[in-house]
Amino acid sequence: MNLQREDSEVALAGGSRMYDEAKAAQVAAYFLHRGGGTMEYIKIIKLIYLAERENLNRYHEPLTGDLLFSLNQGPIVSTTLDCINKKATRNGEIWDQWIESPTGYCISLKADLKSTEDLEDLSIDDLEIVEDTWKRFGGMSWKQLIRYTHYNCPEWRFPNGSRIPIEYSDVFRALGLQPEAIQRIESSIAENFSSPQDFSFYRPEPATSW
Repeated sequence: MNLQREDSEVALAGGSRMYDEAKAAQVAAYFLHRGGGTMEYIKIIKLIYLAERENLNRYHEPLTGDLLFSLNQGPIVSTTLDCINKKATRNGEIWDQWIESPTGYCISLKADLKSTEDLEDLSIDDLEIVEDTWKRFGGMSWKQLIRYTHYNCPEWRFPNGSRIPIEYSDVFRALGLQPEAIQRIESSIAENFSSPQDFSFYRPEPATSW
């Protein structure tokens, strides 16, 4: 189950310029809370990837802006994995406010969440994405999620021990979009999501209890 060595050289220095660490940490915190507070980190990585993918599908926009890669064990969100593994060169401080350091293959929730109001960097749309992702995939084990992404995420390619970048265009093609639409969407993403602060359009109001 080890992603640590397999991903040791994946992330670019500093991670993605679009990466929103606060959002990524709060998405992980949501999944950890729903999962009882502790979870295998490979499961968290798969859940965040599937949430990112669904956000691209539904809204044609990134959720966390993370770098996506194909590894042997399926697609990953790379900068978030670096935050977990303490290899992030420019990210990690916000992550550490929400998530405990790994113990073996598991990570645990550090923050005390009482409602979704505490996840202040997640919009209403973001919360719908993570809630829908949890309802659909939260009951799967990490092994089942690896198998699911292998067979249901056509943008993933087996890298044979290496890693292959997954571009947004790869995801959109896998989702059935036409080249002209993909070009328009990618231009919009490049224009509107050049920095993390550009991600927060709405606040999660009203808050819902757990």
